[in-house]
Amino acid sequence: MKRPCLTKGKHAFFVATHIDRKHIHNHVYFNSTSLDCTRKFRNFWNSSFALRRLSDRVCLENGLSYIEHPKLRSKGQYKHYGEWLGDGKPLSWQEKLKTQIDAGLAEKPPDMAAFLQAMAAAGYEVKQGRGGAISFRAEEQERFTRLRASTLGEGYGQEDIQAIIEGRAVLPESRSKPTRKVNLIIDIQPA
Repeated sequence: MKRPCLTKGKHAFFVATHIDRKHIHNHVYFNSTSLDCTRKFRNFWNSSFALRRLSDRVCLENGLSYIEHPKLRSKGQYKHYGEWLGDGKPLSWQEKLKTQIDAGLAEKPPDMAAFLQAMAAAGYEVKQGRGGAISFRAEEQERFTRLRASTLGEGYGQEDIQAIIEGRAVLPESRSKPTRKVNLIIDIQPA
């Protein structure tokens, strides 16, 4: 009988069985790169649940035990990548751009040209496309980021920036004060 395979035969995998514990159990590992090295495994929504169902089915068919009601998420010592990074997570290009836009608007430029000059002075390359669309790129950034609300978030569209410069809208208080992350950890070990 042919068994369904999560990787559809396109990715190498192995199963490690722990027999050194009182509860025999398996760990399934598979390579994210396909066998022909042309694609990465697409981790579809709830793929881990599909793998668990497959493992449970094999265990049931062979008279082995399985976990009927598994914990949804480990509450132990392990953290996912975002938790592990915590506040040390580096800012994305968009977050850096938003911070610089807020700093530029806090200086109250008289018009859009002065605002764009301030952005250029801060190290951003400014590009104005057809139809007046404005994009920014930092020194080491690969691609330009468009000045629009759908990209940067609410209040960061070109019309929103223009309204703040012209005085038709105000810069929200939460954005007018630059935020700094403060690290209170000090290494006191001798070098």
